[in-house]
Amino acid sequence: IYNKNSNINNNTQILEYQKNKISYPFITTPTNKKYTLVLDLDNTLISHNNRNNNDMCNLRPGLLSFLNTLKPIYELISFTNEPKDYSEQLLKEIESTRKYFDYNLYRDHNVLVGNNLVKDISKIGRDMKKTLLVDKLYDNIKSTPQNGILIKPYYGDSNKNDTVLFELKKLLILFHKIGYEDLRTAIKNYANDIKYKITL
Repeated sequence: IYNKNSNINNNTQILEYQKNKISYPFITTPTNKKYTLVLDLDNTLISHNNRNNNDMCNLRPGLLSFLNTLKPIYELISFTNEPKDYSEQLLKEIESTRKYFDYNLYRDHNVLVGNNLVKDISKIGRDMKKTLLVDKLYDNIKSTPQNGILIKPYYGDSNKNDTVLFELKKLLILFHKIGYEDLRTAIKNYANDIKYKITL
């Protein structure tokens, strides 16, 4: 089912990316939510492994509760640097019973820096004071570090006792209750909680 190919490592792939890349802002429709939460997929919300030619997907513990709780108060956007067809299969695993994400962004929405695809959420089309990116890779956050939450990667069976999404959910609910006018202040104020409960 899955055809994962996340590396841009030859001229053909680079030319294909440049041909298909999306102009920004990526989203022009206004949102009725105060905040926008941008979420990485693979090894952040879901783990995909191929064992003995069998595709296996594991949802991160607490994922559906996380999405159900936050959907009413955050605009939810998935953002991956994987190809669209691969990413849509992951989304089907997550959204098998309910649609959670308002928008989905893929490889063509990334910025090519050298041979690396990098996410730049300033190009999405949302107020940066109200937007957060949750990602497992610092390279994806470093374009807008004040808006980023670095999350511990999730690899499925090895992390059955993973509590990261439960901790992240509590923090994001708190941000909403406090009503921050600038979420970058929230990131700064709760840097230690993020570091020890979510990143590590």
